[in-house]
Parts: sequence; structure tokens; C-alpha cells
Amino acid sequence: MSFNKLIIPFLLISTFFISMFIFSCETPTKLHSWIDSTYNGGYINNILVMAIVKDLEYRTAYENEVVNQLSERDIHSVQSLKILSPTKTYSEEDFDTILTQNKLESIIFIKYLGTEVEKVDNKGKTFYKYYKKTLKSTFRSGYYEIHRTVIVEISLFTANNGKIIWSATAKTTNAIDVNDLANSLAKEIIKNLEEKKLIKPKIK
Repeated sequence: MSFNKLIIPFLLISTFFISMFIFSCETPTKLHSWIDSTYNGGYINNILVMAIVKDLEYRTAYENEVVNQLSERDIHSVQSLKILSPTKTYSEEDFDTILTQNKLESIIFIKYLGTEVEKVDNKGKTFYKYYKKTLKSTFRSGYYEIHRTVIVEISLFTANNGKIIWSATAKTTNAIDVNDLANSLAKEIIKNLEEKKLIKPKIK
């Protein structure tokens, strides 16, 4: 049996399983957080979710995804875009009035910090060496991988005194699109808030 007859089925099978592995994996978000150790106010509820991003599509996706995942835990929250104009600047007094009128007790603030782009040079790598090392192959020399990492800062404030009780920095790498990015970020935010006992756990 020739080498080609041996290697082609192997490559087809390998490609299938590698593709299944890639598409079954969730987009990774790494999150590092801080919590005010003096906070003893219990679970937060009635939350305003506000993302500060110039691109309205991203702002909408961030706010919607966090609100959706909070609602799965029966936690009332509202997107800022539903009660605030994205083109208006509000005073502190305006915010106090809006929070009171909507009976909101806390604010989750999501701020876009920037995007890191990493270029990885795979020049000179051969199939077998690359396969053994990463189970992914390029089959060509001089191939570049581009990795994009979106960085955001998330802060949680209480509405009654405006103090911060929790904050985090999150990095999401190689999201497929805006919805994938928002979903991955929201999952880590909710997971961390639950771990810190700031929101009630999801009922299974």
C-alpha cells in the first residue's frame, strides 16, 4: 500500500475530529476580579446593565446578554439602552432620578478598554511536528495566525451611595462574532458574581 493511500484517510479523519474539537469549544474569556471585603448587603437585584462602547451593536449585545443570563436566575435587570439615550450625557442628578423611578438598586458598568492583536509566525513548521505539538496543521510555510483579544473592565456599584463593591478585567480571545463575544463575556461575569455570592445561584 502506498504512502498516499495511508496518509489521505488519516488526514481526513484528523481534519474531522479537529474541526469537531474547534467548533465544540467555547470562546475563552479570562476574568480577574476584586471585591470589597466590607460589603455585607447580600445578593444584588434590580440591576441597571450599562455598556460604554462606541459601536452600538456591541453595546446592545453586551447589555442584552448580561440581562438575559441574569433573568435565568430570576434577577431583575434592565438594559441602559431601554431607559437611556445613547447620544445624551446625563448628570448625577439625572441618574439618581432614573434609578429611583425604575427602582434600580445597583449598576453593572461594562467599559471597553481596547483590543490586542497578536501575530504568530508559523514559518518553517512541518505537518508532523506541528501535529504532534498542537493537533492542528497548516501544511504550508510562512503561515501566520492572528489572535485578537478584546479587553473590558466591569464594575458593580450600589445605587444608594454610588460605591463600587466589585470590579473585574476580562479578556476574550478569538470570538467568532459580536454575539459570541458577548455570550462568553457575560457567562464569566455571571459566574464570578455568583462565586463571590453577589447574586443568587441559578436554580437547577
